[in-house]
Amino acid sequence: MAAGLTQEALAERAGISARSIRALEGGRSMPYKDTVRRLVAALGVGEAEAARLIAAVTPTPRRRVPAGSAPASSSLQLLPSTPTPLVGRSNDLALVAALLRRDDVRLVTLTGPGGVGKTRLGLAVAAELRSEFPHDVAFVSLASTADPALVPVALARVIGVRETAHRSLLEGILAYLRSRSLLVMLDNFEHLLPAAPLTFGLAGRVPRPETPGDQSQPPPRARRAPLRCGSA
Repeated sequence: MAAGLTQEALAERAGISARSIRALEGGRSMPYKDTVRRLVAALGVGEAEAARLIAAVTPTPRRRVPAGSAPASSSLQLLPSTPTPLVGRSNDLALVAALLRRDDVRLVTLTGPGGVGKTRLGLAVAAELRSEFPHDVAFVSLASTADPALVPVALARVIGVRETAHRSLLEGILAYLRSRSLLVMLDNFEHLLPAAPLTFGLAGRVPRPETPGDQSQPPPRARRAPLRCGSA
């Protein structure tokens, strides 16, 4: 490891997860500029080298779909378009991203009155972190879902999971999530609160991806982190 740092030490110094460091070193993800800037600062490289590293980061262009549209099950690389930039929310963005980078946090809930910008903030966080999740982001719009019992159906439709004669829909979803490092964003959930225990139950049963170095340590207890959004 450069600068004589272990992956864990570099991750702590840069404010990102060791899982992200492993993904970058293994070539499984492309870092965003903010991630590169964090690593540059943590490693203390010279100005010329820092400029070269930052300039080399060119995120792969992603296709976009209008807000509210469900991505095709064959691809998880679709996020709703955001016609305006996120303004005045840099602290909230950093806080939510930091929570999701923690190994003991499985679920972050954004709360607040309608129109305060929960969806916009969530999309910004998803765009910020997608390079740290090797299997990308699954955006699930629940605006048209009226029955809490249909939340798993909406999620399954996005990730391409179906119920079979030998496996229930929930079992299929759980198996899918356990086999991937995936960020799931459930949007417009406020009218479906009876489904909250189900979503936390799923999140709590999906472990973080392990490496040989992780296996000697007990898995951290899954946590839920609520965050109330205010106006910008």
